[in-house]
Parts: sequence; C-alpha cells; structure tokens
Amino acid sequence: MSRRLVLAALPAAAAALLALATPAPAAAASFRPCATATGGCTRVTVPLDRSGALPGRLSLFVARDRARRPVRRALFVLAGGPGQASSSLVGMLPGAPAAAVRNRYDVIGVDDRGTGRSGLLRCPAVEGLRRFRSPRAAAVCAERLGPARARYTTQETVADLEAVRAALGYERIALYGTSYGTKLAVAYARAHPDRVERLLLDSVVAPDGADPFGLASLRALPASLRRLCPRRCAGTSRDPMRDLGALFARLRERPLAGRAVTGRGRPVRRTLGAVGLADLLFDADLNPSLRAALPSAVRSALTGDPAPLLRLVRLAAPLAALPAPADFSAARFVATTCEEAPQAWPRAAPLGARAGLVAAAVAGLPSSAYAPLDRASLAAELRLCESWPEAPAAPALSTGPGPAVPALLVAGKEDLRTPASEARALAQSLPRARVVEVPGVGHSVLGADPDECADDIAGAFLAGRRSARRCRGTAPAWSWVGRLPTRLAALPAARGASGRAGRTVSAVGLTIDDTLFAWISAPGASVGGLRGGRLGFDGRRGLRVRRLEVVPGVRITGGMAGRALTFRVSGRAAAAGRLAIARDGRVTGRLDGRPVDARLGMVRAGATAAGTTLAAPLRALAEAAARKAALRRSVRR
Repeated sequence: MSRRLVLAALPAAAAALLALATPAPAAAASFRPCATATGGCTRVTVPLDRSGALPGRLSLFVARDRARRPVRRALFVLAGGPGQASSSLVGMLPGAPAAAVRNRYDVIGVDDRGTGRSGLLRCPAVEGLRRFRSPRAAAVCAERLGPARARYTTQETVADLEAVRAALGYERIALYGTSYGTKLAVAYARAHPDRVERLLLDSVVAPDGADPFGLASLRALPASLRRLCPRRCAGTSRDPMRDLGALFARLRERPLAGRAVTGRGRPVRRTLGAVGLADLLFDADLNPSLRAALPSAVRSALTGDPAPLLRLVRLAAPLAALPAPADFSAARFVATTCEEAPQAWPRAAPLGARAGLVAAAVAGLPSSAYAPLDRASLAAELRLCESWPEAPAAPALSTGPGPAVPALLVAGKEDLRTPASEARALAQSLPRARVVEVPGVGHSVLGADPDECADDIAGAFLAGRRSARRCRGTAPAWSWVGRLPTRLAALPAARGASGRAGRTVSAVGLTIDDTLFAWISAPGASVGGLRGGRLGFDGRRGLRVRRLEVVPGVRITGGMAGRALTFRVSGRAAAAGRLAIARDGRVTGRLDGRPVDARLGMVRAGATAAGTTLAAPLRALAEAAARKAALRRSVRR
C-alpha cells in the first residue's frame, strides 16, 4: 500500500452512524450537472453493514465524464490509498488514455465509502500525523469510529462498486486502478469476473500479499540505486548500496547534523537519523530528480559534507505531506489497514503483547532481508495498529486466477512502494496479462513518465489495440555523477579562462545549474541555495538570485537582464567582479579587475545533465520551468 496516504476523523461513534445514514435521491442513477465532472454526478445508496449487525446506510458519490457519443461502456477510475476520493480523477486521465476513452467509454469515479463525499471519515488524531506510526493515534481513531470501523474494508468496497455498476446500468465495466486501486480492481474482477471487460493496473499492490514487513520493497532497492547514475556511478561511488549501508550504520550511532537553507534563504539547523533516511528513499520515488541525486548526496554525507543530503530531505518533505481530508481520508486508511492488512502478530493477540511480538518477528529475520535498514527502522513501520482493538478474522477476498480479459500492468522500475516484482507476480494469475516496466520512473507511472511511453501503451490498450512500443526510459532532468565540491580549488577552470577567475566562472555556472535542480522540486516560487542565499523564478521577471552559494565562498547576486544573465560575484574564495552569461553560454565581464571571455561547460566532475546544459543556461531555465510544472501535475495525481 502507498506510504502517501491521508487520515480523517469522525466526531463520535453514534454521531458517525447518523452522519452515514444519508438518504439517497429518489433516482440514484439520475445524473445532475455538477462542478466535478462534465457528465454530471449522482448518488447510490448502500447498506453500511451488509451483514445487518449495524444499522445505517451510506450515500456513495458518483461522478461521470460522458463519452463524445452515447455508449453503454464505462471505465471506472479507482484511486490509491485506501482513502483517496476517486471522483476528482475522472477528468484527470493522462493524454493518450484520455484520448483513447473519449469515444469508447463513460469515465466513472466513485468516492469509496468513508472518502470524499461518500460519508467522509474524520479522525483529527491521525490527520495530524506526518507518518503513520503512532499506535496511540490509531487507537483514539478506533474509539471514535466505534464498531463501524470494521465496515471499511476492501470487501465492502467491492460490493459497493457492484452496486454502483448495477445502478448505472452498465453490463460490463473496464477498471483503471492506481496503487491501492489495483488491489480493489483485482478484488472486484475476482468476485465478479463476468462483469469485467478489461483491467488497467498502475503500480500494483499485491492483492494476496501476506508480508507485513514490506520486504519486496527492500529487495528492489539495490538495483534501483545502481540505475540512478550512468556509467556505474563513476566519479561518485563504486557501490552506492554499500555507501547507503555505511551511512545507515553511522546514523544508528549518531544522527547527521548540519545546515539546510529555506526557500527564503535562511539557514536552519537540521538532523537526520536512520528512520529519516529510510523515509527519504521512499519519498523520493515520486520525483526522478531527487532520486537521481541520492547516490552523490549519500557519498557526500559519508565524506563530511551533509548539506546535499539534508537538502534532499527538505525538498522531499512536501511529497510526504497529507492532502486535505476531502481529498484523502486518513481515518479510512487506518481503518482498512488495521482491520484487514497482515500484521506481525496473530489477530487475536492481546494489545499489551503486540510490541514484543513485533520485536520478536523482526529479530527472527536475517539482517540481509531488511538491509540496509536496521531492526528499529523496520519495526517502526509496523507499529500503527499495535493498539487497534482486536478485530475478527479479516474478511476473505476472492483468490485464484482472475478473469480471462485483457489486462495491462504498468510498473515503474524505480518504484519502492509497489515494486515491479508485485506486477510480475500478479500477472501469473491473469491469463491475458501484459506487464510494462518503465525505467527511470517511480510510483504512479501514468502521467509521470517523461517519455510518455507508458501513456501511449495504455492509450492503445484502452482503444483495444496492442502497442509495439518499448519503454526505455529517459534520464531525469539532473543525473549527477560526482559530488558537489566543498572548495573552489576542486573545480576546473572554465574554457577560455584560467586560475582563480576561471574556476570562479565554473563555480557560477555550477551554482545556477545546481540550484535549478533544487528549484524543480521546491513547492514554491523560490528555493534556497545549497549553502546560502536564494533563487526565485517567475514568467514575468525571470530568474532572480540573491547571495546564492553552492561552492563555499562563492556567492552570486543578480538575474535576467535583457537576453542575458548578469551577476555580481563575491565571497572569500571567489574572484570578485561582474559577469554576464549570454544565450549561447558565452561569459563576459571582469573578475579581480581583469577582463573575462569564457564559455561554460560541464563543470561537475563526471557530470551528465539530461535535458539541460550549462552551455545554454537560458534554455535550461525554460526546460526547468516546464519540468517543474509537469512534476506538480504528476504529484497531484
């Protein structure tokens, strides 16, 4: 299940049941105009508890984008979580899939029970969590939800989907699920094989998974790290996995401490422990550039420069932030997880014994199974449900082979949340499955693949065709090989210059390029420099930098001036003066009172920067702005 989920809360158990008992419209399948979808919205009423043990009903919110011509086919879009509302996704299909369904399918989004506008569950105790590791917060949520907490399972949601299908009158439906949505899609297909037309599954969650430790994610880590930098990380590390293990070992003894720079340019003190480093590995799989910077940042930390790694932690933090409860219900996530997910203890184990059972279970694993994590880091991931009230046996989902319908499984090769191995394993139980693995892409592939290869294959699949395209992946915007220098003398002189002035020109180019890398991932319009200052960029004024510092002792202040970048250079290590960088990469000006006429080149030892080059900084700015916009769109999915 995805580690990026939201929790939401309910005022009290009694109040919850009253709130859930929302009456349905007289005609559940009668769509009315709404702002959510072009084809209108409706509601379908279902029982809260199909066993009859609990009273109350749920009013499920359904949104529809209609096909261009009347059809009796539907594509149900199933969001991740569990906890994400699906109705908002009906108009957000990526380009090729969106074009493919335009004349073939109505697109349907149903807010799962307890999410969005389908009886949203709210639990303030868990909504405020940054990571889902607090057994106390989960226990408070369980108390607020009361007995109804057992009714928010995948099995109940499968029954809800079937009720919606029947109410809308579709004979068979296609299913497009992402992350947890893939588990829901497969569970529905196994329960109702005669109602399924085809399956499009992105970032597969193993529907029959029984591993509470998530060891498949750790097994995927070494190969993913090796793929992060070209030429086997030459210039950075002979073995990035060994470096990562060495850093974990060091952090277990003492946290990494150093300075990070805020978007306003203020230095702040930061520390990083072993659990925080593990979190970074998973958070970064939503951002190719952050992921590509990991090997060099880890190596820098091992050699005494914590700044690059602490910056990555700061840049990745927004990726782990929980969306608003209306978009993602954390209470639904906690309820489903604690009621049905496999745990490291027997379901009937007393609450007081569970912590010891977790420790014993982790101790029973060989250290190689969870390397480079240690036992404490692994155990931290298992604590959420320790104090959850004893639940009956998890509702059984249908198992065995899925229906013999076309199935396309899309996996990011760099996905640690739902590794590609999960897609390959599931494909064995789907008679007509095809697996597409996309290099260079992490979690939630469709819409995030820069090459749009996976989107094209999925579009052809939804149109009833088989694409012959093969996804080779694209390098991220910044693929660094070689560590950032900690002194000016480590840089080569720019072409056409020499001595301290030539190295200062190189430092200026590196400062721009490195800070653009950070700006792509920053949530706002500005970003702090690696060691100080700030960079801001907007479409009207262009680039603006103030006391920006990447190479220690070299600072630049300035920005766009006509068709060139102009900077004042200062700092204890720099050749002081002014420089202008033209569109073709030519650098002119004066440093230390002498004229400069040089050209920027790749100044970072062994570096490659796909999509940008220091010889064309203005083009790099435009491409960086475009990539940042694309990244924001993919993360919003």
